[in-house]
Amino acid sequence: MLKQGLAACGILISMSCGQGEAADIGGGYTKPPVAGTQLRGSFGMRTWFSSVKADYDHADIHVFNAEDINSISTEAYYRLESSATRFYFQGTAGIGANMGGRFKGPYVVDRDLGNSAFGYFNADLGFRAFDLKGHTLGAFVGYQYVHDKFKTPSVNRYYYYRNPSWLLGRLGVSGHGQFTDKFGWHAEAAYIPVGKIDTGQNVETSKEAKGYQAEVFLTYSPTEAWSLGLGARHWRFEGELERSGQKFTVDYTRSGLLLEAAYRF
Repeated sequence: MLKQGLAACGILISMSCGQGEAADIGGGYTKPPVAGTQLRGSFGMRTWFSSVKADYDHADIHVFNAEDINSISTEAYYRLESSATRFYFQGTAGIGANMGGRFKGPYVVDRDLGNSAFGYFNADLGFRAFDLKGHTLGAFVGYQYVHDKFKTPSVNRYYYYRNPSWLLGRLGVSGHGQFTDKFGWHAEAAYIPVGKIDTGQNVETSKEAKGYQAEVFLTYSPTEAWSLGLGARHWRFEGELERSGQKFTVDYTRSGLLLEAAYRF
């Protein structure tokens, strides 16, 4: 399956607002809510340069792994908040490509990895709990899906591949703020207490999965509505499988840097 690689991005440009009044999104951003509503939000695009690593282990022995894989993905995200209730919805959807890497282990022939695709999305419901001098903090619960495929080039019509899907429940905290009218930040951290890994292999029984995620962005706002960001993101998942009565674990790590362009309304 996987080994060295992918990672980094960010996911929150939160907003502060009081009921019936213009919101101060971390200081300096005071547009009124969308006409006729108590809603404000943001949407944007990101590019994530990451690397990924995945280990398949049995009794603490590496059965095989995928490593040295570089990736790039493009993702869209949104956030929509009700100033009346302080609840918000947020989500991210991305698609990308894995490039190169090695597939190796004591029980398989080492092979170079070819190019392959991966994708992911999440949807969260959160509540903005605290506002303090241009900075906010909230909590959220949500769901995330990640699909990542690794495949070696065919040799005599034979190749190795792993095609796992991760279905994950998230509990997290998020925050954002402004240091000045031009410079700000946003970040989130999530714990994955429940989840499932599905390898797409009939001989393997999927069991539980867990993990954590974190990301942080520094932003620059050339105008009140537009902002640019540079961020970092890290994912770490661990899943359990059963094959022929034997227990296996899958350790998946993806991390990297992100570029972001966002519009706030």
